[in-house]
Amino acid sequence: MSNPSIATTVALVATLHYGHVDKQGRPYLRHLLKVVSNLKVDLKGDEYIIVALLHDTLEDCDIDATYLLDCAFTPNVVEAVEILTHNDIVTYIDYIHKVKKSGSDLAIQVKIADNITNLEDLNLIPNGPSMKKRYETSLGILEGTIFK
Repeated sequence: MSNPSIATTVALVATLHYGHVDKQGRPYLRHLLKVVSNLKVDLKGDEYIIVALLHDTLEDCDIDATYLLDCAFTPNVVEAVEILTHNDIVTYIDYIHKVKKSGSDLAIQVKIADNITNLEDLNLIPNGPSMKKRYETSLGILEGTIFK
């Protein structure tokens, strides 16, 4: 079983996130494409790119994992997207520890790229600089340099 193409995934996330904007008021698709561009060069295989594109769909769109499976995404991709879904009941740092403990390289690497993207955009949003420590701590946990 293989995943839908990257082009099909881009079209899907553009539809699912239609009308969504990032913290700068720009179409949310821009954030997803920046996360893809921030993946480590050697991790730009299709699965990593697809998970990067889908990483916020379960959290921000009115769909569930079954929908992604019905769209023909592999269980491995869907599992990584589920791991990356942050439930607001859990603190952000506890969520990051959950991602790290999952052992899913897909989820961990996409979350690293997501945090790098968020750090790059901090100066462009209100209250952005106050979020810097959150994302730096998250990166340290995911990259194994912080163990708290």
